[in-house]
Amino acid sequence: MRLQHLIGVVDKHDITYAGGVEVGRTGSGFDTAPHDRLRTYPIPAAQTRDGELVIAVRAYSFMYAGGLTGPAATMRITLQGDENGESVPLAGDWRFAVEHDLGFVDLTLRGLGHGNQRSPYMLFENMIQPLLPVGIAGAIWYQGEANAGDAAKYRRLLRDLVEDWRHRFGVGDFPFGVVQLPNIREPADFQPDAAWAKFREAQAAALELPRTGLAVTIDCGEAGDIHPKDKKTVGLRLARWALAEVYGREALAGGPLYEDQRIEGNRIRLFFRNVGGGLALKRGEQVHTLVIAGRDLCFRPAQSALDGRTLLVWHDKIEAPVAVRYAWADNPAEANLMNTEGEPAGPFCTQGAMHP
Repeated sequence: MRLQHLIGVVDKHDITYAGGVEVGRTGSGFDTAPHDRLRTYPIPAAQTRDGELVIAVRAYSFMYAGGLTGPAATMRITLQGDENGESVPLAGDWRFAVEHDLGFVDLTLRGLGHGNQRSPYMLFENMIQPLLPVGIAGAIWYQGEANAGDAAKYRRLLRDLVEDWRHRFGVGDFPFGVVQLPNIREPADFQPDAAWAKFREAQAAALELPRTGLAVTIDCGEAGDIHPKDKKTVGLRLARWALAEVYGREALAGGPLYEDQRIEGNRIRLFFRNVGGGLALKRGEQVHTLVIAGRDLCFRPAQSALDGRTLLVWHDKIEAPVAVRYAWADNPAEANLMNTEGEPAGPFCTQGAMHP
């Protein structure tokens, strides 16, 4: 008879034993993800032959709270494959001993230092400082997911990082390529408060600095994976930027990037750089995920027309348009504006001051 042991949730890591034999473990290092994960471990049949079974759990938490947190209904032993059948409850009083009391630890204030990469200066002092003053040809910056909730702060931090590295390496304004965050979560045409859309705009602001480039990746992400597997497309786009802007080759530096707008009656004309042979659509006859607003700042799905190297945008019920947004969502999966070379246009809002 093969049993299944369910001990509910353990905050944060655990090693679980049945009859003195380890039957499962979850969590390692500084991983906080398992703090709310149900544990289910099989118990070898050999451990149940004596009629008595001792269950022991070594719970470990390196910050905040810890221990077995239930809920009670999930703490039980059942026949494997028969979760709805009879079970032996494990909730209630357990004998316990404290192996080591770390106290109440908040890693934002305590517990910092070697082994915690979030410590102030830790990454710079261990990964960049040892390289100085070695010569450097350029840098690629592919990061941002953990900071996506604070686009305004990141806009300044990224600029400071670029300028600080250039100062410390002492070789002038070396090329700095930034990979913009990809698409993620459920597809949407427009989300006015999308955190990742605001963050992509903050990343694009690095282009205000000399010799910087941007690899747009809103078409090669995965809805359910914060670290998508398609790195080849990212590498190729960075390479094309480097060939064009750093090595002076005849290559396009990337996809269309918004530069300016001009109001023409009830329409807005948009201007881009990196247009190449002209603007194009990946599919369909209209630009998807494109919205326009009047003075009330109420955005509506927009109509559009490619006009050479520019894009005309309007809405029949908006007489005095003021702003346009494109691909403004965490996952603007239907975004289809590109250049004739097949490089996707970057997301944009024509009036950055309209959102925090």
